[in-house]
Amino acid sequence: MKRNVLRLNVKGAIIAVVFAMINLYAYTTSPYFEKQRTYHDQIESYFDKNAKILIVGDSHPGVLKNSMLNDVTHNIASGGDGFKESYLKLRYILSQSQAVEIVFLTSDAQMFSTRRSQSSNAAFLHKYSLLLNEMDVYQHDHLSVLVQMVPLFNDSYIDYINKDLQNIISGDKKKVILDQSLRGNESLWSTSYTPLQRVKKAIETGKKDHAGVMEDKALPKYYRKIIILCKEYNIRIIGVRYPAMKEYFEQLSSQKNLHLEAFLKSLPFEKILDYRNFSQNPKLYNNEDHLNKDGALQLLRQMEKDTGLKLKS
Repeated sequence: MKRNVLRLNVKGAIIAVVFAMINLYAYTTSPYFEKQRTYHDQIESYFDKNAKILIVGDSHPGVLKNSMLNDVTHNIASGGDGFKESYLKLRYILSQSQAVEIVFLTSDAQMFSTRRSQSSNAAFLHKYSLLLNEMDVYQHDHLSVLVQMVPLFNDSYIDYINKDLQNIISGDKKKVILDQSLRGNESLWSTSYTPLQRVKKAIETGKKDHAGVMEDKALPKYYRKIIILCKEYNIRIIGVRYPAMKEYFEQLSSQKNLHLEAFLKSLPFEKILDYRNFSQNPKLYNNEDHLNKDGALQLLRQMEKDTGLKLKS
């Protein structure tokens, strides 16, 4: 009997070690967890300088890279973030630092789209949900979040693997890699796409990004929570609407636009900087709704002029 129990214990220990090794391998080698580490580094690097100015939002303000910014300005905006992610990151920083005086908060319409109801970055915020005891944000309890932090139990990671396998099986993997490399080439948008192709792409993306604007009540709710949080810390709030092709913006219906505008006007912003008409020069864009480095530097200079604040490095 004792020998059988011992054998079971040994087998259990071996299985546990193998499981732990597989999880460790996944965590250290997968591009998914590399992205998670980069995401966390962007947040934690704030404390290297305890900046007075924070930029908050998604990939639109995300083009204002921290390498472009001075020591008093830090960007925590990440592609794919919604207002829940922005709220958790901001609340975490404010719980650790009293230095923040100004927040540039995105006021883009696409942030209120139903596409942002479920962010692919939500899983990256598990540890911050636990640290802040903000379990209501994603409607998870502590145990389920702890389980999700194990790579092979992480639903988001498993979805990533499944999608990658589907791309390999369908033959789309090469296309995905090509698209990623093309989006990284900042000159391609103006040199290799015709004006008609750029307009077509802007319309396609605009339709997707502006689907269901102001329909999910959780999005304006968390937007208000961000603003309330800033007010609690006596932080100045400046809204920003970022540049894109005009055909991209035209995909938002006039009715939804009026609804959004009324909502934004009801909020206590110091001001809202509207850069939707900033420039339509394709040489300043990386794609239909994101500035390239040159465009981002020009935008920073304009933001400095409009606010009297020094932002650039």
